[in-house]
Amino acid sequence: RRGAAVAVEHAGATLAYAQLFGAARDIARQLAGRGVGKGDVVAVALPRGTDAVTALLGVLLSGAAYCPLDPGAPADRTARLLADAAPALVLTTGDRAAGFAGHPVLTPAETAREPVTAGPPSAPGLTDLAYVLHTSGSTGRPKGVAVGHAALAHFVAAATHRYGLRREDRVLQFAPLHFDASVEEIFLTLCAGATLVVRTDDMTDSVPDFLAACARLRVSVLDLPTAYWHELAHAVSTGAATLPEGVRTVVIGGEAALPERVARWRAAVGTLVTLLNTYGPTEATVVATVADLSAPGLAAGEVPIGLPLPGTRAAVVDGELYLLGPTLADGYRGELPDGARFAPLRALADAPRAYRTGDLVRIGEDGQLRHLGRADAEFKISGHRVQPAEVENALLTCPGIREAAVAGQILPDGTRRLVAQVVAEPPAPTAAEIRAHLRARLPAAMVPSAVEVVDRLPRTGSGKIDRAALTGPPARRATAGGSPLERTVTGVWRRLLGTDAVAVDDDVFDLGAQSLQVIQAANRLGVALGRDVKVAWLFQHPTAVGLARFLTEAEADTDSAPERPRPAPAVAARTALPSDAGLDPDIRPGARRPPRDAPRRILLTGATGFVGAHLLARLLADTDAEIVCTVRAADVPEATARVHAALVRHGITPGERAAARLTALPADLARPGLGLPGETLSDLAATTDAIFHNAATVSILRDYATLRAANTESTRQLLRLAAVGTTPLHYVSTLSVAPPAGHLPEVPEEFLPFHAGLRYGYQQSKWASERLLEQAAERGLPVTVHRLGRVVGPAATGYVNERDFLWSVLRAGIPERIVPELFEDEVWTPVDLVARSLVHLCLRQYDDTEAGQVFHHATLPRVRLADVYDWVREYGYPVRVLPLANWRERLPRAAEAAAMTLAFFDSAAAGADGRGGATDLRLGHVRADRVRAGLAGGGITCPPVDRDLFFRYLDHCVTTGALPAPSR
Repeated sequence: RRGAAVAVEHAGATLAYAQLFGAARDIARQLAGRGVGKGDVVAVALPRGTDAVTALLGVLLSGAAYCPLDPGAPADRTARLLADAAPALVLTTGDRAAGFAGHPVLTPAETAREPVTAGPPSAPGLTDLAYVLHTSGSTGRPKGVAVGHAALAHFVAAATHRYGLRREDRVLQFAPLHFDASVEEIFLTLCAGATLVVRTDDMTDSVPDFLAACARLRVSVLDLPTAYWHELAHAVSTGAATLPEGVRTVVIGGEAALPERVARWRAAVGTLVTLLNTYGPTEATVVATVADLSAPGLAAGEVPIGLPLPGTRAAVVDGELYLLGPTLADGYRGELPDGARFAPLRALADAPRAYRTGDLVRIGEDGQLRHLGRADAEFKISGHRVQPAEVENALLTCPGIREAAVAGQILPDGTRRLVAQVVAEPPAPTAAEIRAHLRARLPAAMVPSAVEVVDRLPRTGSGKIDRAALTGPPARRATAGGSPLERTVTGVWRRLLGTDAVAVDDDVFDLGAQSLQVIQAANRLGVALGRDVKVAWLFQHPTAVGLARFLTEAEADTDSAPERPRPAPAVAARTALPSDAGLDPDIRPGARRPPRDAPRRILLTGATGFVGAHLLARLLADTDAEIVCTVRAADVPEATARVHAALVRHGITPGERAAARLTALPADLARPGLGLPGETLSDLAATTDAIFHNAATVSILRDYATLRAANTESTRQLLRLAAVGTTPLHYVSTLSVAPPAGHLPEVPEEFLPFHAGLRYGYQQSKWASERLLEQAAERGLPVTVHRLGRVVGPAATGYVNERDFLWSVLRAGIPERIVPELFEDEVWTPVDLVARSLVHLCLRQYDDTEAGQVFHHATLPRVRLADVYDWVREYGYPVRVLPLANWRERLPRAAEAAAMTLAFFDSAAAGADGRGGATDLRLGHVRADRVRAGLAGGGITCPPVDRDLFFRYLDHCVTTGALPAPSR
């Protein structure tokens, strides 16, 4: 009955319930065909997304149990978890398969590609194992908690009822799979018939960004770790962020909620949004008790953990909480001493099986439980249950360390952290070296924030470790005062790290800052400064002096030129691009439609731009197809007006019959799903015969992060659309993705690997798109790539694209009679030749496109910059050529025409990677054999760009006022 409803949504992609369960059944049969079934465990190492949800369901349908692994965990820890779980198979992505040597591996791509030969597996029973989840162990090794189907079924039924989930809800999946909160998010949502909205990593760049994304995604139920909710509550209560109106329920859990944050939340949000505080160990299947913190009668300062879920029982014996009932786990994998926690509770008459939690509680007058602390040394941080023994064991593997002690500490503002003291042989390792050693073995949350090398560990009179002494006041040292902004930054970090020993030039990660603390710091700085502070900025600028400088410069940039971000650092690109350029495994050729002699419907992006308008004109002239143009507009009339205005601006006047075949479609390529309704996307996928993807945000200044959505993710989404019907997709790219001549003397007509020459955001975004297309071609999707050089105006009109970089240079320099040394020569192609050639090549055999062909539209002789400057002089502008550095210094910075050009060269002079370096704009010999062969005999020719044509360009600039009239 819910087959057509959306079950899962992630990054613009959706899966209906029928699609989800169909794909899950296929995985189950693939597993069965490999001999995997009841009694087996399948390790799942996948990031959040549709593949992950499908994989979990597929494993469960096979009768096996799943064991989630953190794809980014240290190899040493992953090996220990694999040894404990003993999986029959590992489900992971192809790029991570090598990390599971010695284990059979299945990837989502293989499950989609390989035929299903096995019959349906046996359905799991209530006594079968559902999943294995690892927690920290007091013995120093992780514990695998085994949860059965009966416990999972009872929990899902009880929690769905208690939370009041409805099929109309859109529930955010915040947690990764290896956190048991994901069990709650995924299975409650799907069993309620609601929609699971999987968050993307960039949603948590800042709390305002997160809530804005939730509003865009129409999220109605938030399921958050308490630590993150603390920051959200702080931001909402101070007015730094606004809770979306559509949110009706917020579920928190993972650690104790701070009374101060609860009070702030209630004052800001009131009681209309239900706030559920949940408590429960993994051993009792995610959640055991729930308290409604939005209830009107809640006493000030009270934060109960509530009452047991229906079917769950709780007992308090000598102040310690025991849990009973059908949601208890089966126990631990292997023979572990901690197994004694599951035992008959003889304090009750029938001695039922119970789980001893180790949590100290009291029962309030209202019957609700209040959490008081721990009966042992276990500590919760960032949603992790941490046993100090496991961290101590890891510390003892560090060379030179003889003794180690670890304890949890709660700072006055509620921040939680781990502290460690070690005794080491001289020369003792530094705290940073010790943390680096631990990061290779433990999850980030289990690495102590404070590490101190001491002569001896603090002990009690009986010789035991004095853990209270470990968390005593930290040592202080004098710190530099710095500017007011620097003091604000260090003040936030001192409070979060629990130490005054934070100087303005300290790297906070060397001092033990963790990812959650970075989120907290960004939020608190945003509140203190009254502006949005991105999490990424704190990673990029980990010292107070560096961050203060960046914030000051960014604010100055915003005041003077809102569209003036800096070029993306090469280091950041090397980490962002490989992950961004991985094509989703489910984007594969679908059912090909019956062949046609000519396209009937063509989708064109970027029709309002310089190249796009000429492509549109050529498509209207050379085909009888309907041309659907995506346009960023509020409605169809505005979109239509924008397309026609672009045609007029470029001197293009299609006839009435041709214009009748033009359809303008309001869209936003930077948004998920191209900003289109699902039914529109489905219609395009079913009826489009060819896609021309020409749209891009072209900027010499913006970094990759700000161009990613419009330039790279739009390509991914169009590939997803094209895959449905195996529709040809023709991509307009740039020759600037190629390395400079010094690194590549000849540019081949083929895809290019990542290289150090990709220094700026626009280049990086186009390269990432090409990498997606390369993978699509490898899978059999009919895609072509058309790289363009400098596209200049048509010979007939002499029109000049004044946004072009070189024309910006000329417009800035000619009035001052100076021009810069830039490059020796360039590929120049008139836009009308580009449009005619591209359309001819794409449509000559449009329904039999060879996948993965790369075309270089560089058939004309290259234009020498020296000739261009000679033509400028001959036209009447007496310009002098200066070295770039001198030209930059001589150009008036107040000149409007020079602003963007100078901003680019200022950034280039500093170096995109921050180390400085020259701007190398030269390309080697560009091969164009494929274009020449494709145009042979087609009658498509064009004279080279020469003095006469360049004079027409200058005439156009004078006529439009872009340049002053020469004095000749």
